[in-house]
Amino acid sequence: MQNLISLTLSLLLLSVKSNKYAEILKKDLNSNEIHQDIEDLQANFRQQHPQDPKCFENHHKIQYLPYWDKEVIEFPCMYAGTLNVSLQDTHDHNLFYWHFKNTSLTDPPLVFWMNGGPGSSSMFGLFLEHGPLKVTRTGEGMDDFSLGLNEKGSWLDIADLVYIDQPVGTGFSFGNFYIDRMETGAEHFVKFVTKFLKAYPEYKNREIYLSGESYAGKYLPHFTYKIALHNELERLTKKNNASIINLQATFIGDPFVSPIRQRTSTHLVAQGLHVIDRSNMGQVAALRKKCEESISEEWDLGSKVCGQTMDYIDTQAAGLYTYDGSAFDTDWQPLIDVIQDFLMKSNKKNLLYQALHVTKSYKTPIYERSSRRVSQSYDFEEMLDWSVYYDKCIEKKMKLIIYAGEYDQRDGPLTMIAWMKDLRNLQNSSGNFFNQSRKIYYYKDTNGSFQVGGYYRYDKDAEFTFLTVPKSGHFVPTTQLDMTKQMLKDFFENKRLVCHKSSQSECETSHVMCRAMNNCNSNGKCLDTGKCQCEHGFFGDDCTQKIQSLSISQEFQESYQMNGTHWYYFRLENKDNQILNDDEYFELRLSSQRLMDIYIKKDDKSEPTQFQNDMKFLKQQRLVISTQSFPMLRSSFIATVRVDGIDLFENKYHQHTLKASFRKFKKPQIDQILIQ
Repeated sequence: MQNLISLTLSLLLLSVKSNKYAEILKKDLNSNEIHQDIEDLQANFRQQHPQDPKCFENHHKIQYLPYWDKEVIEFPCMYAGTLNVSLQDTHDHNLFYWHFKNTSLTDPPLVFWMNGGPGSSSMFGLFLEHGPLKVTRTGEGMDDFSLGLNEKGSWLDIADLVYIDQPVGTGFSFGNFYIDRMETGAEHFVKFVTKFLKAYPEYKNREIYLSGESYAGKYLPHFTYKIALHNELERLTKKNNASIINLQATFIGDPFVSPIRQRTSTHLVAQGLHVIDRSNMGQVAALRKKCEESISEEWDLGSKVCGQTMDYIDTQAAGLYTYDGSAFDTDWQPLIDVIQDFLMKSNKKNLLYQALHVTKSYKTPIYERSSRRVSQSYDFEEMLDWSVYYDKCIEKKMKLIIYAGEYDQRDGPLTMIAWMKDLRNLQNSSGNFFNQSRKIYYYKDTNGSFQVGGYYRYDKDAEFTFLTVPKSGHFVPTTQLDMTKQMLKDFFENKRLVCHKSSQSECETSHVMCRAMNNCNSNGKCLDTGKCQCEHGFFGDDCTQKIQSLSISQEFQESYQMNGTHWYYFRLENKDNQILNDDEYFELRLSSQRLMDIYIKKDDKSEPTQFQNDMKFLKQQRLVISTQSFPMLRSSFIATVRVDGIDLFENKYHQHTLKASFRKFKKPQIDQILIQ
């Protein structure tokens, strides 16, 4: 009986093993069949869609793509795969790239592109922004896709392109662990570029440009600075085969740079569009307060908490797209879903992955549009301010071009001025960046008609450009492809934006500003910045006002009779270097029958206005400005007083009086205070 049981078990095991071996053999046979099928598929595809002979062979060349439109004969010259960028033997870090070569151009520049996130795949940039490929749905099924060329054109029209998924874990990139510091990512990127240049040696001396958007506003200045250091070190070695990276400029779209400042100003676009109004500002103020306090107390929650203002506006506005205040979430999601389904859910995704040479990846899933794990790994650095790297790039004379869509609520132009004004090397440059009048950037569209591409400032010494782009949001090339192509071409050919009109003056705005100021009303000179330099005794942006000078050594008192609304100016300028003693202080007293708005600047050079001031006091009838309360005004200041004498609702212009006095006082002694 025992022998019978043993025999039965042996036969059962043999049967199981036979089935297992049969399955393995079947799997191997199927694998060989699939491999043969793919080779046949590629051979047939090449016959139908021949590539340019200049598109040389290598192990990363793309021979075939599923769902390619049969009507599109031309098949672009493309390469894709991963390059290992590990910094240590125990690491296995692989960055994915998709490279496009324009074989009809002679030695075109090479442009690298990266999306942000952190953890967002650059396939978004490829398929939705400026890449040469376009995927569309032909039905509702997971086989209903059509892949072809972007009929609107692409950046490939003017340059060779590399779309890179970084850091490790983003998109098709993979590794045995994820990195959590930008410095490591910068080292990975430099290693990637040097390995790419070895794999494609035709680019060794070619001009290289970096580009990206959003969180790449942190990546790109850091990587640019790292490349500058890499090149310096390579030059010091004086090797014949030194791996110099010929980086010419870096383009950064709608950058996320200074998280706290940018996240606490995300309401400005919605407010300007009147999507939210004064009734919503209490909630905005409360959420801003939570943001600032969370950063101070619970750093790991900062990103989530500081994003609540955008969430509130999105909900309040019934789905207004946070990346573009001129659109709604429902406008964008279908576009994103097509790409997502094509890359992740299509029935031929495995054929796609083989064509892209990513099947060795052990990441699950192989592709992610936006990786939560990458984002979580960067949690610590996400809310850190990265503007210092812009300053470092300026110091190294690395060209930076910042461009931003006017409707971007998250990282648009309205969120950027504060951190830009903190760039010391930009402020100290002789280009007087923020004093410039902005230029109009014109370009020709595909019909040959001039269009307004934006408004910009350029500092030639700092090599810094800031361009505000109309009719666009966070993803500028989606709506302004022709403009971005011209922007790139300008730097390829001139290393700066240029005026494409027949006369340079047509791109300037300073003469328009001077005309608006009536050319300073013959009381001053209008400079090429569009601002008036007033003659002595005159003041105001248009030099129409006479200013009342104040002196520490002399008392002043005056009454001003007026009808309607008027502006008055008072300036303390210490010409004789008179200094208040420690026991002295002065007071400027103002009183009016009508409400006053008072704007103050602590220097005596520029006019304080409702837009530019150090202090402001609104809707006052009496105000005392004293150095006891404001010691920063001891040596000089300018006060602008606007007296409102118009009742707009009833169309009444009131006659009224402003009284002003200025006196120096001695502080009472301690014993005098005690006696009183």
